[in-house]
Amino acid sequence: MMSALRPGQQAGCRRATRALAVRVSRAAGALALTVVMLGGTASPALADDPFEACKQSQSENPNWPTVYTQLGLAAALRQSVGAGITVAVVDSGVDATNPHLSASVVDGVDLVGSSDGKTDTYGLGTAVAAIIAARQAAGSSSKLQGVAPRAQIMPVRVYENVDEQKGKPIDMAKTAQGIIWAADRGAKVIVVPHWSTTNHESLAGAIAHARSKGASVVVAAGDATGDEANADHYPAHTDGAFTVAALDANGLPAAVSVKNAKVKISAPGGPADTTAPGAGDCQITEPSTSFAAAYVAGVAALVAAKYNPLIPGGITPDDLENRLMTSASRSSAIQEVDAISSYGWGVVSPYEALNYTGQPPGPNNPEAPTDVLPPVVIPDPVPDDLPETRILVAAILGATAAVGACFWLWGKRRKRA
Repeated sequence: MMSALRPGQQAGCRRATRALAVRVSRAAGALALTVVMLGGTASPALADDPFEACKQSQSENPNWPTVYTQLGLAAALRQSVGAGITVAVVDSGVDATNPHLSASVVDGVDLVGSSDGKTDTYGLGTAVAAIIAARQAAGSSSKLQGVAPRAQIMPVRVYENVDEQKGKPIDMAKTAQGIIWAADRGAKVIVVPHWSTTNHESLAGAIAHARSKGASVVVAAGDATGDEANADHYPAHTDGAFTVAALDANGLPAAVSVKNAKVKISAPGGPADTTAPGAGDCQITEPSTSFAAAYVAGVAALVAAKYNPLIPGGITPDDLENRLMTSASRSSAIQEVDAISSYGWGVVSPYEALNYTGQPPGPNNPEAPTDVLPPVVIPDPVPDDLPETRILVAAILGATAAVGACFWLWGKRRKRA
């Protein structure tokens, strides 16, 4: 059973939630860029390319991404930029020639074709990669930048198009193979922004393997409406997956975001500032759990980059995910069952995740014990291998001794007087 908040805490959470919604709404109205509808479904029924408008954009966005305001990313980026962390995008490939991604993309693999994963004829993989690690293009006025702009992107191509008439479609067996491939090559965060209502027996083993290698597998909850919204979506429903739900521009659960008891956390699903294969900047206004998963994967990279060097063996998937969940922004309203399946632990909060040290704000997670989860432990003592550190310590000790001597002499003089 979840513990209730005290009245003052409830009021504070409600104010914080309203403020977040206002910030999200204002930020959503601040940009007016190319608009494209996102399909993002495993169904082969889509006849039109949902990224077509985005692919034709050659514009340069002079504004910072909307999510920077929504999630307070500027403060988080002062502490971590994702350096040293590899994020594998297991999807349709990534266009490595895009100027926002050319410096971020490392060697990958194509499990459905003959490329090295650095090609994308559909668009979702590139869009997700840009949300995570886009860099500002040299000589451009564009301010498009990812959540973790110094993280590296490992492209793992596991399908060509959601429309089987245009290429090899989504196959969860290939997705599982891609997760294993990425984990075996050092990816710390693996994001799967696609889904299917058809499970494959290899998914659970692939995710377990990735976790054993130290990688968190961040997945989209799935986009669906009608009868399909009640179906289990994979890998979101697979044990070990870090499932992400989507919020709309008002900070409320997106209508297309599949409600799932396995949801761990939520994030903005749109508008999403990104790019596409062979394109400039664009904004996709329709929310999707694909983009929500990308935002969470980027925040995971920020946290991993900060704590990986401080922990022998690196931060574990459990520690990384606990940090993201316990620091998430949530109100007492999330205690309701429907809200839990829509928000999980709450809305991802980058700055709080980087600085979490103890009691999380808001109610306890419904899936976890009521005890506060322990923060990541940093080894102590830190090796004293810097001359500057020794000089500083000596100076402090010397100053302390001098002050002490002054007080001793002053006391002696008072007694004589």
